Amino acid sequence: MAELLALLSFSALKNADRLTTLFFSDGVESFMKPSKSLGVVEESVRTALSVDPIGKRADFEAFCHYLNSTTRQKSLLLLISDFYGDIDLSSIAHRHQIYALIVRDRFEEAPLLEGEYTLVDPATLQGEDIYLNRSVVNAYEAALKESDEKLYEHFLEHKITYGKIYTDEDIYVRASQILKG
Repeated sequence: MAELLALLSFSALKNADRLTTLFFSDGVESFMKPSKSLGVVEESVRTALSVDPIGKRADFEAFCHYLNSTTRQKSLLLLISDFYGDIDLSSIAHRHQIYALIVRDRFEEAPLLEGEYTLVDPATLQGEDIYLNRSVVNAYEAALKESDEKLYEHFLEHKITYGKIYTDEDIYVRASQILKG
């Protein structure tokens, strides 16, 4: 995500746009004021690498409330997340131009595991012993696909441009494809 953030930040500054970076989980993790300085890119990347997402959950409702209470003008928003869970951006979509960049690892979507494991939820830090076999993995993949399809419908309904970037892809090429629509 830090590499993608750097790429998008440099692109914004090259276009002479002001850049504001916000890291948000269940509240503001870090906020960098609007700037046209190259120094803000280094600060953003350093922050991206230091923010620890373990034990945190993205609260998109709180994020939308925060944006609606702090932004006065229409903005171009580039949201970078894995977008797991129930996501509702409808309260900001009518006011802003939004690009949702879904960053995932292919292993998250198609785990190649079989056997007994203890899975830990990174948001709650709760562990559960589970036996993975092909049918469990198939059920997981089907549930994730259904969740993603619901997410894509939401994005389309609210005219949010979106795309998925896998961690093993060339982010410049993939981000360019998404941003061009």
